[in-house]
Amino acid sequence: MGIEEKAINSFLENLKKMDTGTRATLKRSTGRRIQDAKPKSLVAYYKLIQPIDFPEKKHIEQNEDEYFIISCLFSLKKDRKEAEGKNVGQALKEAKVTESLDKRFNALVEAAKGSSEFARKLSNMIKYLDSKEVKMDWKQLTIDVLMFNSRTQNVKRKWARNYYA
Repeated sequence: MGIEEKAINSFLENLKKMDTGTRATLKRSTGRRIQDAKPKSLVAYYKLIQPIDFPEKKHIEQNEDEYFIISCLFSLKKDRKEAEGKNVGQALKEAKVTESLDKRFNALVEAAKGSSEFARKLSNMIKYLDSKEVKMDWKQLTIDVLMFNSRTQNVKRKWARNYYA
């Protein structure tokens, strides 16, 4: 298991242990990048990652915007159960494809990861999935968010393939 996978696993374990106060605080910054976050959300986020060991913590710090977005999204979850291996495209397809959802999905895939638009559009999709009680794999979402802007566009292609297939 590499440092990235250990970091993701440690991070997700900490998210699962979040108390309701931390969850509520992070929820207030959902759809924002870390530089646009509310100060209390920053404190909650850094307390959340503080117990993680150094090699893994360094990976998280190097990708803190992505991990911050995931922590805020996780705070929205009503149901703590997951669907192992299910990515955003698969989850949205299960939620029921509509013309309106198609447009929102296309806008998400076209958004650049480092933009406020990406954080907002992704949070809207996760809220939608939660409202439809569709579960997904949070480890897979974390990996996908980290890799979203890769040159090969593997994540975007995978989400689109799974959504439209």
